[in-house]
Amino acid sequence: MLMYMAVSLQREAVESARAAELATRIGDGELRPGAATQTADGLLGLVAKMRAELGSTLTQVEREASMVAGSARAVAELMQRQHAPGPASSMPRSTRSAASRTR
Repeated sequence: MLMYMAVSLQREAVESARAAELATRIGDGELRPGAATQTADGLLGLVAKMRAELGSTLTQVEREASMVAGSARAVAELMQRQHAPGPASSMPRSTRSAASRTR
């Protein structure tokens, strides 16, 4: 019985150390799944699942941010075209008056 407890305690200590190492790598930004953690059970498996979910969420956020940036560029281009100086006839009346006085 004592031997079983010692082996079990050692296994848990090793798993905890591996989970702590994985958590440190996640904290450092390493979100790619590793082969050793893909089949892990227990605490290490849960931490590996968390890493995979974080990676997936980050990919989704990056995709959405790219879409927002593209939309912002399109709006900025549209605003520039609307406010770009054109022929005097397209200027508001008050602007045309000021432009004709400066000639």
